Amino acid sequence: MDIASYCKETLDQLPQNWNEVVAEYKEAAAGKEIGGILQDWIEILKKDYLNFDGTVSRKDYAYYFLPAFIVCLIPVIGPLALLLPNIGFGIRRLRDLNLPIWLILLPVIPVVGMIALLLLFLRNK
Repeated sequence: MDIASYCKETLDQLPQNWNEVVAEYKEAAAGKEIGGILQDWIEILKKDYLNFDGTVSRKDYAYYFLPAFIVCLIPVIGPLALLLPNIGFGIRRLRDLNLPIWLILLPVIPVVGMIALLLLFLRNK
């Protein structure tokens, strides 16, 4: 299956996938204050900052990605601080989906590449 058809299939499933991701994130964050969620996120970063081995589930990726997205909105500091963790989580997520890890380079293509990679990460096994 080529990347274009894979992304199209993912887009077709996106509303269902997105609802599942949000439900999984809510389940993981249930009963926690925002400080507790950020504390858990920092622990994930400490543990997996430079981990490029193994896989990461969609739930764990969502639990990492949503706070990371907010931090990346801080000009200059955010994206640079999270560059290596984003690559590590991305590579492990691609392995979890049984996709080639070179797809982590898709964001080199402006806008389209980043959107395509995010769609791949939201896909269920």
